[in-house]
Amino acid sequence: MSIPYSQLNISMVTQDKLQSSNAQVKMQLAQGQGCTSDEEALVVCMILCQNPDSSVAALAQSSMSAWDAERLVNALTRQTHGKVLEFVVQFLPAFDRIDEYIFQSANLNERTAKLIAQRVGKDACQHIANTRQTFLLYPVVYWSLKANPLCPMAVLERLEAMLKQQQSFVDAPKQEQVVRQKPKLPIDNILMEVMTAIQAKPSPALKLALGSQLLLRSPETVEMSEIERFEFVFDEDDSFEFDASLVKDTDAEAEEDEVRSLEQRIRDMPVGKRIKLAYKGNKEARSILIRDTNKSVSVAVLKSGKVNAGEAAKYASNRNLSDEVIRTICATKEYMRKHNVRMALVGNPKTPTKVAMGILMTLGKRDLQTLAKNRSVSSNISKAALKRFKAEFQR
Repeated sequence: MSIPYSQLNISMVTQDKLQSSNAQVKMQLAQGQGCTSDEEALVVCMILCQNPDSSVAALAQSSMSAWDAERLVNALTRQTHGKVLEFVVQFLPAFDRIDEYIFQSANLNERTAKLIAQRVGKDACQHIANTRQTFLLYPVVYWSLKANPLCPMAVLERLEAMLKQQQSFVDAPKQEQVVRQKPKLPIDNILMEVMTAIQAKPSPALKLALGSQLLLRSPETVEMSEIERFEFVFDEDDSFEFDASLVKDTDAEAEEDEVRSLEQRIRDMPVGKRIKLAYKGNKEARSILIRDTNKSVSVAVLKSGKVNAGEAAKYASNRNLSDEVIRTICATKEYMRKHNVRMALVGNPKTPTKVAMGILMTLGKRDLQTLAKNRSVSSNISKAALKRFKAEFQR
């Protein structure tokens, strides 16, 4: 199993510990000790669940099974690898709150989306059905949600109508029969097996087999005959392929003809592929997709985890972008912590008045003076800025 440590955000110190031959070090890691954060501890325990030493694997399993929803929330980020998300959904205790969060992730893969759609509760069904990007990216997940007995028919009808409107609806997948093979134990010494059985001790062959297999069990509700089993493979299984000009960032500014060419190529893509590019694309691709007339595509840019503060501020000040883009920026704490983003939003008439007024309360003397004199902002904002300036700084 090749492990992409850098993609998993594992520090160099922890990498060295994972690759150590010291069993005691790994036992400590299996309990989350010595990790830099819950995010790292989650990934480390996932890796150790597949450790050849069954004692280490069992301890990692036990440690992760005790995690509650609050700790999982703290461990999951926009950058969490798709395979980690899949592992959490299949093997850790199920929480609708966690499933809803993961279902919106830009790193979500199709298999994880199917697992979530099949098991969430009634209220969560409504919540995930509103995540248009995931269903447009993986339309077949609709059928997994339909297989969920808790999903209201009204939710399915609205979702089906949306997919058909976007020309993304797909027929039900064919059910493939899965032939289950009985596991074979590596029994080398029959006499030893008989003796241990008489003494009521664990089978040596079984211990050896468990040592080389994943110990965790999937939830009973998951139908593994319909969804293939989890594999510890970190390579991206992606049906969408993009060339370097769309996904690789460069320092050089694109020529005008190149930009027009990119715009045409992107415009010709189906909606699902444009959403995937919004998640994976470079700065040039994002600058085009943020202006997409399909709101599911433009909002996906902001959910990618790749938009930096400078880009977010540029989008926040753009009065030609959709209201949905502006509202998404307002609702994203990561962006709202940045002063330049807040200033851009307060000057954009598309920003909800309540949000803009709230931003005013966080601004200092110089910012309030600037807004009070700025004729390009709405009169309500400039008057409110002047009023607060006088109240706070001209007593």
